[in-house]
Amino acid sequence: MKSIISIVLNNFKNDSRVLKESITLQRAGYLIEVVALHEEPLQVFEIIKNIPVHRIRLKSRGWSKNRIIQFFKYIEFSVRFVREYKESEIFHCNDLGTLPIAVMIKKFFNPQAKIVYDAHEYETEINGLHGIRKFLIKQLEKRLISSVDKVITVSDSIAHEYVRLYGIEKPTLVLNTPSYFDVPRFDHFRKKFLIP
Repeated sequence: MKSIISIVLNNFKNDSRVLKESITLQRAGYLIEVVALHEEPLQVFEIIKNIPVHRIRLKSRGWSKNRIIQFFKYIEFSVRFVREYKESEIFHCNDLGTLPIAVMIKKFFNPQAKIVYDAHEYETEINGLHGIRKFLIKQLEKRLISSVDKVITVSDSIAHEYVRLYGIEKPTLVLNTPSYFDVPRFDHFRKKFLIP
C-alpha cells in the first residue's frame, strides 16, 4: 500500500479541502498522513475523521512575525520535516510554500519519491502579491514545477494558465465542493398543487 504525506503550512484546523482529499485517498487504499504546523491548544498528534495528523511543534513558534523571522521558522519546519519524512513515497504539497521541501527531498534524499503539487488557487495571482515578490514567487514556481509528477488545480482556467505558463501537461481538476450527501426527495409542492 502506497503512503502519502500531505503537507500544509497551517495548523490543519479548518482545511476542509485537504481533509476531503485525504479521506478520498484513504478510501482509495492509500496510507495518508497530514503534516501541519503545531499551534496551542491543538494536539501534536491527532486523528481527524480517521486521518492521522502530525503537527510539528516549532521552537521558533513564538518568535516575531516579521518576514526574516518567518523565514527561519520555515527553515526549522523544513529541517524537522525532512528528518522525519524523507523516506516517504508520495508528497502531496498543498501550496507553493510546501513545494521546495518536497523537491529538496526528491533531489537530495529520495529520488524515487513522487510529488503532487495541489495549487489550491492561482498562487502567483494571490491578492496583495505584486512587484519583486510576485516576480520571485513566479520564478520559484516555474523552477520547481518541473520536478513535480502531477499538478492539481481548482479550476479549468487555472489549469490552462499553468499549461500556457510552464508548458506542463494539463493539471488534474479537483473542484472545491461540499461533500456529497443524499438529499431526500420531497413532493410537497407536487401534492399541494396537484402536479403529476
